[in-house]
Amino acid sequence: MSHTLLSHTKVTNTTTTEINITSISQSYQDLCFWFVGHDGQSVTWSNSELEIHLNGDTGGHYTHQKNYAVGTSRYGGASDNATEFNLTQLGNKESSSNCGATVFGYIPAYTSTTNYQGHTVYIWAGAIGSSTVGASGTTVMQYTGQWTEETAINAIKLSYPKVGGFFAQNSTFTLYGIENS
Repeated sequence: MSHTLLSHTKVTNTTTTEINITSISQSYQDLCFWFVGHDGQSVTWSNSELEIHLNGDTGGHYTHQKNYAVGTSRYGGASDNATEFNLTQLGNKESSSNCGATVFGYIPAYTSTTNYQGHTVYIWAGAIGSSTVGASGTTVMQYTGQWTEETAINAIKLSYPKVGGFFAQNSTFTLYGIENS
């Protein structure tokens, strides 16, 4: 497999509330993305919510199943007909600790319009909120989402939608196109 850089965004100010990649090339087989950063507002780590929208869709077309651990506690969650993919508890600026998150996503067959079930999005994520093993601000997550629209994906938007939420300076989002070799 070969990877081609399609987009790289680095946040340089303290007012950016969304990263919106549009006009994604349709000439690859799959997409993968990396987000490294955090919410720049000073709220508790559990109040930080990173949202992902595809093609600007905010309708009830997102379903997910997630398994995650926060500190030493393990959780599961699921949602049908949500208006976004919602990743919670993945880094913030509580007490100026600047605990960052790393999110890796994979979207196979993103140009397909005939799969009769939409697009599956696989996400692995984690955040370190403290240097203490098992601390409450430490999160690891496995997330499988289904976007039920049968249209090619041509835009991805990440945002911190809560009041006062914004991307911290130097947060990055990188998108790659993948082709089978």
